[in-house]
Amino acid sequence: MRRRLLLLIFVPFLLAGGLVWLVSQEWTLQWIVQRVVQASGGDIEIQGVSGTLASSFEIERISYSSPERDIEITDFQFEWHPWQLLSGQLDIGKISASKLAIDMKRSSDEPFILPQSLAPPVAIRISGVNVDSVSVSGMGVGIELKDMHFSLTADRNIWELKNLGFDSPFGTAAINVDLETVQPFKIRGALQFDNELAKATASLKLGGDLNNLYVSGNLDGYDAKAKLEAVVTPFAPFVFQSAHLSAKGIDPSRIESSWPQALFNAEIHVTAHEDKTLKGMISVENSKPGPFDENYLPVHSVKAKVEGNVENVVLDNVLLDMGKAGQFTGKGQFSTAKTEVTLKTSRFDFHEIYSNIRPTHVAGKIVFVDGDKKQQFLVQLEEARIRLNARVTKVEDLITLEEMLLKADQSEMWMDGKLDLKEPQDFEFKGKISRFNFAAFGHFPQSDLNFDFDTSGHLKPQPDIDVHYSFLPSRLFNQPLSGKGSFRIKDKEVRNADISLALGVNSIRASGNLGRVGDRLSWKLNAPDLGIFGKGYKGSIAGEGNVTGALNSLRASMNLEGNDVLVMGQYGVRKMQAKLNFGVELNDRIDADIRLDDVLIGSDEWALVHGEVNGTLRSHVIRLAAKNESFDLTAKASGGIGRNNVWQGRLDTLENKGKMAFALDSSVPVSIGPEGFSLKNLVLQLPNGQLKVQSLIKRGTLIETTGNARGIPLAYLLAMSPDSKNTVRSDLTLGADWSLKADRTLNGKFHIYREKGDVTLLGDNRIKLGLGTFDIQVFLSGNNVNFNAQIVSDKAGTIHAKGMTRLGKQNGNWSVSSQSPLQLSVQADIPSIAWMGPLTGQPDMELKGSLNMAISANGTLGNPRLSGSLNGKDLAVNWLSMGVNLSRGELVAVLNGNQVQIQRGIIYGPEGNLQLTGGVQLKNGQISTNLQFKTDKLLVLSNVDRQLAITGQGHFSLDKDRLQVIGDWYVNRATIVLTDSNNVTYSKDVVVLGRPEKKADKPIPLRFNLKVSLGDKFYLKGKGINTRLTGQIQAVSAQDNRLRVFGTINTVDGSYSAFGQKLTIKQGQITFSGPVENPTLDILAVREVPETDDSVEVGVSVKGTAQSPRVKLVSTPEVSDTEKLSWLVLGYGGGENGDGQQRAAIAAAAAAILSSEQSGGLPSKIASTIGLDDIGFSSSPDLEETVLTLSKRISSRLYLSYEQGLTGATNLIKLRYIISRRLSLVGQTGTVTAVDLLYDFKFD
Repeated sequence: MRRRLLLLIFVPFLLAGGLVWLVSQEWTLQWIVQRVVQASGGDIEIQGVSGTLASSFEIERISYSSPERDIEITDFQFEWHPWQLLSGQLDIGKISASKLAIDMKRSSDEPFILPQSLAPPVAIRISGVNVDSVSVSGMGVGIELKDMHFSLTADRNIWELKNLGFDSPFGTAAINVDLETVQPFKIRGALQFDNELAKATASLKLGGDLNNLYVSGNLDGYDAKAKLEAVVTPFAPFVFQSAHLSAKGIDPSRIESSWPQALFNAEIHVTAHEDKTLKGMISVENSKPGPFDENYLPVHSVKAKVEGNVENVVLDNVLLDMGKAGQFTGKGQFSTAKTEVTLKTSRFDFHEIYSNIRPTHVAGKIVFVDGDKKQQFLVQLEEARIRLNARVTKVEDLITLEEMLLKADQSEMWMDGKLDLKEPQDFEFKGKISRFNFAAFGHFPQSDLNFDFDTSGHLKPQPDIDVHYSFLPSRLFNQPLSGKGSFRIKDKEVRNADISLALGVNSIRASGNLGRVGDRLSWKLNAPDLGIFGKGYKGSIAGEGNVTGALNSLRASMNLEGNDVLVMGQYGVRKMQAKLNFGVELNDRIDADIRLDDVLIGSDEWALVHGEVNGTLRSHVIRLAAKNESFDLTAKASGGIGRNNVWQGRLDTLENKGKMAFALDSSVPVSIGPEGFSLKNLVLQLPNGQLKVQSLIKRGTLIETTGNARGIPLAYLLAMSPDSKNTVRSDLTLGADWSLKADRTLNGKFHIYREKGDVTLLGDNRIKLGLGTFDIQVFLSGNNVNFNAQIVSDKAGTIHAKGMTRLGKQNGNWSVSSQSPLQLSVQADIPSIAWMGPLTGQPDMELKGSLNMAISANGTLGNPRLSGSLNGKDLAVNWLSMGVNLSRGELVAVLNGNQVQIQRGIIYGPEGNLQLTGGVQLKNGQISTNLQFKTDKLLVLSNVDRQLAITGQGHFSLDKDRLQVIGDWYVNRATIVLTDSNNVTYSKDVVVLGRPEKKADKPIPLRFNLKVSLGDKFYLKGKGINTRLTGQIQAVSAQDNRLRVFGTINTVDGSYSAFGQKLTIKQGQITFSGPVENPTLDILAVREVPETDDSVEVGVSVKGTAQSPRVKLVSTPEVSDTEKLSWLVLGYGGGENGDGQQRAAIAAAAAAILSSEQSGGLPSKIASTIGLDDIGFSSSPDLEETVLTLSKRISSRLYLSYEQGLTGATNLIKLRYIISRRLSLVGQTGTVTAVDLLYDFKFD
């Protein structure tokens, strides 16, 4: 009896102890996991189990598959307190995972029925659930949530979901929900989304119960507002009892910059009455429609009536209005038994929604029907030249593409096939393309494609797919196109691949197998003419390679060469060589050598880019080199790939010998993997100073960096700006410190400051700034950015600015937007602006005066609210080379709201003044400028050789990238003295070697309209001209931004001195009627001689246009051209019979006045008349200037010439005797005396 009693006492303890021991063993957990996997029949897979049931465990991967969905969880961690079950509570401390992926395949046919109670069998407390990434895809859904976290508690009365949060593409979520466990399951909750970048907030409140869920909410952001009021019945036949949505100003591009632009206003109202009937309406208006190819939505409006009842919802009078493109009308029916939607159009023009498509007049319908276990989708759209038919049906688990036909003129594309959704998911599709011409559809490349293809196989449990294709004779890009191929994808293998494709002379071919030991897949590319692909393509590429082995032991090798390659007009290389040999196993050899010469990447050019990798995947060396005008980079790293595909190694060398030289101080450790990278203690030594990156780490979405810079010369930073060497000299050195952390929010600080030294601005007058303080600090906290900047200088004065804004993260990038908040304060006291002169780029520009400003701002960056003032005193501009001398200037500007308004702006010349009014406005992130200027007898130019005084007014405006300049001026007086210029000019066909070609920027749309009246005191002097000009011209801009000029300029009382004579300008008129470079000319200049019986009045007449002038000698009475020249130059006739000096003067006048082609060969006639063979101009290498040449052939071998310099007193007399065809003897005397024996070489 005692023995039995002892057994009864100890057995429970033994059982309890055994249970504790079992749950504390890892193999127990693994045994349970195996049973679960086996019981699932293959639907569940679990890998990498460790830990125990007693406290915590980890699982590397969990996957679950069902007909409705696939679920995968990675890096699952579970911590709990199992012994709390003894007190009636499930206590879970932590559930976490790095990734939860849900792939929705189809909806479940099983209706959900609410149970009588939602009370859990025991109380539940889950302290924390954290999932780094949650993705949901399939069935038209595709979204990824980051950093999901929440806690959950439950008892017999209530479930409480607390602090559910995550980051989504639309913002950060915060959700709290309480749900009672007994019917009617009352619910209370609040949901809120915040997007800091767009300053958008969406909030929803939940109330009622699960049978009648009350939802109300507001959206305020993205420059849009919306309001929702609804009663949701999630478990009733119709999910809404009532719903009312009102939205205004919705622009998709505000939410995501890559989305198209639109501006929607929407009203949706639906009510379910007690008799179960429905009444409602849908109205959507888009006030900013446009074509797809301009990134707009072409929808103008969508309207429909909601009718029927809760069991049969009807959408009637459906109207989809696409503006000029046309309309779709139709109706829809939605019930438990049947769903049917029909849209019809009688005329639709696809050109209006996508401009590359040609104009169409398509008519037809689009129908979707779901009922009686059969679904059908039908498209029938056609016109005289285009036809699109498609019919898809689904009966139970079989999807059949009964027909898909696209025709345009003679082009035809046809396909049919089927897919069985039941495993093994057999499928079969085939198609044909016949005489298919892309150009038949609009502005697309010409083609004539003839192509057959078919594919078949199954998708489950592992894919097994057969593909066959064959081109019949075809053309593309005006080149013959041919090819055929077949391959099989089985599981993760490629079998029996035989693929070929040729376009013109370009071809590619691949054949073989891949995926098993001993397999080889080889390929060869030969593309000697990339130019056939169209504009922006050129050059040649050729290469070959192969991939061998099983998937877990693949090896690949390739050789690739290219010459003069250009792709998409932006990426190019003059010469490319690439050799690659590697395997995927850690001990496999890897050898890579890639060299690119003369590389173009967008606007960046590199003379050389060269990379090498040698070693094994586990241990290898990487070498890189790159050169261009600014950089001569070399780098070396050593390391290898280890566990989890993470590269671990060291950066051994990093050096730039170019303009901004630097070198790595010592080797640093580097780690790069799928989830991020890390780098620590990188020190770059500069010629003076150093940059230290103490850490740069990226883990998932987290980025952290700290570092500093010491002794960085400003001159070093300016080395990348070639113009700075002409404007700045500096011994200033800067220091910097930073510490940044970016994840869900951005936090840290940045500080840049002056260490020592100063800045000298260059020009005619060098100005040393006397810089004492240069200090900028930026603090980041929770995406808020606070900055404080201070500059103190002897010459520049004191500038102090501080402010705040907020950054946001969109598409993975941190940035500000027009909606970012703004707080700003700027105080500046600049006693002298003289230091700004050299910064204008004009070395002789002098500025004087003082500036004082006090500015405050708040609001947003796009719509700031400004206040303050800007004052300038004793302002002066002295531009010596241009003769500009303005002084005694005054500027008073007031900032108010979003405007800067000039209350007083005036500056004086030696005579008169210039007044400036108007202002600048900043609204919705756009700057618009509107300035008016007025001159009152202002002496704009006041040099000895250049004086100009004007009166008038003008208007300057800039708004949304449109520039407008309008003015009307009267010249009070002007004297312009023409002087000789030493500048060299070139004809249009001259190419100056070594001078970089300037690429034309896209012109700003310009409206230009200036009127100028020359008045009656406009004098032009110099280069023999002395005249007064009158007239009026108007300069305007055309649609192509080219300048057009209209009007007439006349000479009054003018003269022209040449060859020692004074000609009277009897008539001078230049008429502009469009292009400024080609006015019409009508000029007559004569030499007046005393009137006698035998005197002749002669002159020169110039008519035609500036580009095609007609020059001729005129006389009264009419005499020969030789006589005209004699009277013009000598003042009497018969000069051709005079002495040598007289004949030379006549010849010089003939060559100077009448050397153009339009003179009709007159110089030759005159040369013959005065006994010479030739008169002309040439460049003399001996006299190093342009000369007048007079030449005479004495015999077949002997030539005599005289050269007279036109700009100096230099001259030469040359005697040339030809000894043979290549050998000649030349003697010369005058400015240079010499005897030369010359031998002529000729190179072909």
